[in-house]
Amino acid sequence: MKIEKQKVIAITSLIIITLLFYNLFVMPQSKQLKAIRLQYISEKELLSIRETKKKELEALKNVDQDFKAKLYAIENRFLNEDKINSFLKTLNLLAINTENKLKTIDPIEREALFGAGIEEVFVKVAIVGRYPSIINFLKMLTTHEKLLRITDLKIKKERDEDQDLGASFVLTLFTIKSES
Repeated sequence: MKIEKQKVIAITSLIIITLLFYNLFVMPQSKQLKAIRLQYISEKELLSIRETKKKELEALKNVDQDFKAKLYAIENRFLNEDKINSFLKTLNLLAINTENKLKTIDPIEREALFGAGIEEVFVKVAIVGRYPSIINFLKMLTTHEKLLRITDLKIKKERDEDQDLGASFVLTLFTIKSES
């Protein structure tokens, strides 16, 4: 019995020492590893969120660049106040290139539009030419890079010309006042 008691005491002591060792050394290490693992997971999530935000920021930069490019393109479709005369001079060249003769260019009036420094400038234009040439002239105008509108188009036979027609219309130019 003495040997069995010693065995029981030895086994009990071994179990107690093992439990003490586990509680004093292994358990804190295990908790520390769990904390490190949780920190690693949260940092990994933060890195993932950072990458997502970085991609979103790049997308916003691209949208901003696209917006600025489109805004620039739209602003270029308007005539600047000081470029109206040069544009009207190009009408004469356009008439010559399309085998027409420019009879008159008469500015009619100006009208403020949208209250943002944008104006409509109405110009009465009259040309003389053959029907295909007049149509070509109008087509060239409508495909011009500057924003404009053609209204009140009238085509009729000229009295003094045997095969030529006369066309008159109101050309509306959209201008932006120059900022001083």
